[in-house]
This record gives sequence, C-alpha cells and structure tokens, in this order.
Amino acid sequence: MFHNIYKLILSFSALSLLLSNLSLAEVVKKIEITGNERIPAQTIIMFSSISVDDDLKNDSINDVLKNIYDSKFFSNVNIKFDNNILSINVQENPIIESVEFTGIKAKRIREVLNKIIVLKSRTSFNETSLKSDKKNISLALKELGFYFPKVEIFL
Repeated sequence: MFHNIYKLILSFSALSLLLSNLSLAEVVKKIEITGNERIPAQTIIMFSSISVDDDLKNDSINDVLKNIYDSKFFSNVNIKFDNNILSINVQENPIIESVEFTGIKAKRIREVLNKIIVLKSRTSFNETSLKSDKKNISLALKELGFYFPKVEIFL
C-alpha cells in the first residue's frame, strides 16, 4: 500500500518537474546581433547554436554565451532575451597584424616557435592565448638549450 502511494507521489513529482520545465521555455522569434564589425551576424548566430523558433530556457542562454565565447573572436558578450527577441551584443577581439620573433637568429628556432604558438598573423587576439604562447615559447627555448630565456611581448 505504502509502496503504491510512494510510486504515485514520485510519478506526480516527476511530471510536475517536467511540466514546469516546459512552461519555462520560450520560443525565439527573432535574433538581433549588435556590436559586430568584421564578423557577420549569421556567423555569430551559427556560433550560438540557436535558431529562430527554438525553445529557449535559462540553461540555453548560458550555452549560447559559452558557445560564442568559445569561438575566441569576442572579448565581451551580452545576451538579453525579452519579448521573444534574443539580443546578442558582442565586442570583437582585435586582429593580429603580424607576429615577429626578435633576438633569435636561427631560422630553425623561429620555425619551431611559429609551430607552437596559437596567436598568429591575421588571427583574433586574446589574453589567455597570449599568456599560453608566452609560457610555451619559454618552455620551447629551454628545451632548445636556452636555460634562462627572456620572453617579452610588445603589443
């Protein structure tokens, strides 16, 4: 008897949770992109993995934000969902004009360094990749026999 009541309460709770999640979803009727200069709005929408007529929940908004940041093209992203309009405002990372290694005369060492860095000419700049590249350059130089390398970045 108690087992059946327990099953009934559990089923009712699960159904309530399912229905409450469905009621929190809203349908995206329009997507507006602002702040972009070089990157087309359709590309940003593609990064977001959301489309018009998709159901949007709070978790989905977080996923959209994460997906856009994961592209590494943007330094700041703001998302607002109001009246079934998803507004995405972005601030693009600058583009790197050129990358040069000074103080290294050997072409083979420059080639090794060019292979290990993430930030290259004509790519988007971001601080995280810069720090990683600086660390990787220092480690590579140590492996090549330069035990106290001094790596300086000039922007």
